[in-house]
Amino acid sequence: MTKYSLELKLKAVLAYLEGVDSFSTIAKQFNTSLTPLKHWVAHYKEHGIEGLISTYTN
Repeated sequence: MTKYSLELKLKAVLAYLEGVDSFSTIAKQFNTSLTPLKHWVAHYKEHGIEGLISTYTN
């Protein structure tokens, strides 16, 4: 599984929320797929920046 930095997630989310480009364009720009980007945006809208912080535990 690919790990993405908080900085990359935040930049991608903010790029989408500016409303200039589509999910597809931003996903290509940040070299990710649509699904993670859509999840990041949803988490950011609900929880703010804390929603983008990984909380993986084994």
